[in-house]
Amino acid sequence: GARRTPAKGLGTIRLEGLMENAPSAQPQQAQPKQAQAKPQKILLPPTRGEQFKSNVVSIAGIPRALMASADLSAPLRQGAILSLPPTQWTRAARATVEMLKSLSPAQHEQFRQELHSDPDAEIGKSLGLFLATDEIGSNIITGREEDFISKLAGKIPVVGGVIRASERAYTTYLDSLRLSTFKSYLKTINKMEGDEVQQQRAMQAAAKWINAATGRGSLGENFDRAAPMLSTIFFAPRYVASRMNVLDPRTYASMPRPVAIRAIGELMQYGATIAATLALAKAAGATVSLDVDDPDFLKMRFGNTRYDVLAGTQQIMRLFWAIWKDLVRSAKGEPPVYGKSALEVAGRFGRSKLAPVPSFFVDMVNRRDFIGRKFEVSRGVVERVLPLMWKDTVEAYRREGWGGALKQIPGFFGVGVQDYEKRSGTINVGKGQFGQTLKSLGLEYSSVRPKTGEPDNLFKERADRIEAWLQTYGEKLVAHPRFKSLPPEQQKAAITKLRGEVSEQSNLKQPKLAGMDAAKILLSVQKSAKKKPTRDKLKIFVEEQ
Repeated sequence: GARRTPAKGLGTIRLEGLMENAPSAQPQQAQPKQAQAKPQKILLPPTRGEQFKSNVVSIAGIPRALMASADLSAPLRQGAILSLPPTQWTRAARATVEMLKSLSPAQHEQFRQELHSDPDAEIGKSLGLFLATDEIGSNIITGREEDFISKLAGKIPVVGGVIRASERAYTTYLDSLRLSTFKSYLKTINKMEGDEVQQQRAMQAAAKWINAATGRGSLGENFDRAAPMLSTIFFAPRYVASRMNVLDPRTYASMPRPVAIRAIGELMQYGATIAATLALAKAAGATVSLDVDDPDFLKMRFGNTRYDVLAGTQQIMRLFWAIWKDLVRSAKGEPPVYGKSALEVAGRFGRSKLAPVPSFFVDMVNRRDFIGRKFEVSRGVVERVLPLMWKDTVEAYRREGWGGALKQIPGFFGVGVQDYEKRSGTINVGKGQFGQTLKSLGLEYSSVRPKTGEPDNLFKERADRIEAWLQTYGEKLVAHPRFKSLPPEQQKAAITKLRGEVSEQSNLKQPKLAGMDAAKILLSVQKSAKKKPTRDKLKIFVEEQ
């Protein structure tokens, strides 16, 4: 008889005639395709509450669909982890051909029909494999890729056609890659020893891994249920979750052995491909940072242009590294480093992942956008409706002409491209002996705060002065023989005093640089240290150093 399955989205699906023990049919039968009965699917009308949520998500998702359209980014963004391993190249090439063909509505419909007639696709979906071209799933919000979760964006006059074509290409590439990879896993699982329950568990693990490796992550059932509404707050919560899944050792520990070996092998191949790419780029003249604290960690930098080929994993690695460092400092009883506490790091990461609408209001309340520019309503609106790829290309063209625009080409296929001069307020004094000393003492000087009402051009000039003076006079300070003989607390005090002097003089029309002299600063610190016991006697409570 008929049976009901949990709702796949906002609306309920009834599966009629689903064969019994469908998950175990594939590994046990020599000809599972003949044994498989195709289920009949009936979409029940959504409740009023479900319809309301669907409309909210669709409306809020319009800017994201606009920003995510007009490119072919799936291969090297969501699909990178299963596209770059050499053993996956043939499947990735076939998926690329299908993606290009699906720019045509007729060709996409043909692909969709072929996918639906494939028994392995039905088996995969029954085990949790996500396929966005499902004829029912594509009409309900949890059955759509989160970049194109809005059902309304494709109906916008003129640009709606571009959005629909982008979504067809995006979903076709990922679904082709997912299904072909799942088929290869089925062959592996067919050879494993064990009963039907063990084989079904292996197929479920394979489906879950393929989902995560292609940008469809999960942090548990509660997260999955909340994902559509979370997408109104964050740009791509499932994508972020997928990268956490991929980097989490528990993902592989929970897999049956044959699936774990295959998944780890694919991840290692992906890592090797990335390492080879970075090595070749470095040989070609790029700068590749291996410092996890550096925002350009594992990016290829050519001048002001950075290329990120890690498909979203770099940000997750740096996030957890920064949080771990602060937790270690906390466990040791050390004070937090300004701007580097776990809460500050997590807050910045969360802000960087906000969806277009929430980020607009956060920028407006903060008076500045995420990269430190003064908030402007017109710019904020335009940046949230233009496709990311083409917005970046236009900005690069304005700065560098056609040469700058051509640098953006890898971004069309999913490589992260950042082409910018130094962010307003950002300073880099981590070079040379001064930078090493800052790190050893646990000091961090990476940004300058704007003064209330300070124009952007004056703020940038002041930040540039602070950076130049700190680097110049900081090097002289740490190289001074007397500095090297000081205990760490007095060394910190000397650098802090230099930082204060630099900050004060940077806003004066006629700055007095003599106060930054290393000998003067060291003499002042030593005098202050001698007078400290006398000052402490006058205090009710003396802080520990």
